[in-house]
Amino acid sequence: MDIMDKVFDKTRAENEATRIEILGELEARQVHITADLKKAGTLINQIDQAISVLEFDFATEEVCQVIVDMYVKIKSALNDAEIAGAAV
Repeated sequence: MDIMDKVFDKTRAENEATRIEILGELEARQVHITADLKKAGTLINQIDQAISVLEFDFATEEVCQVIVDMYVKIKSALNDAEIAGAAV
């Protein structure tokens, strides 16, 4: 075996070790993402329930729209996080 073969084998082994390490990190991250999405889903359900019993007694429609916009942003962010988590 010449020096080029040894260098090639060493590089291949190092690359494989790095690949295995990265896969392990991605798997650990996926576990955290899944758990966080479940918690976020629970939180969104709690927000849904809380909003459903609130009385929106504002004098202007604009203020109601602020509340609705905030809620939509929360739901949209959860959806984005779910898509990102699935992509990992």
